[in-house]
Amino acid sequence: MTQYWKKPTGAFRADLRVAVNERYTYWQSKQPIPGGIAFENFELREKFYDGQRFIFGITRPSPAELGITSK
Repeated sequence: MTQYWKKPTGAFRADLRVAVNERYTYWQSKQPIPGGIAFENFELREKFYDGQRFIFGITRPSPAELGITSK
């Protein structure tokens, strides 16, 4: 499953930011995660305004099937 956050078309503002943190070992260990770095958290951030919308979704296609690459 692939999880995602997005903004509706035309709802982007100049202060929209993305915050991501990643991890290369399992939590509280030195054991590397197979396949390399994994994203742990992902957030869309912007100053609050009335009517603000963020969309969270889950889909079966993998990131690669959706055309999303890690490079």
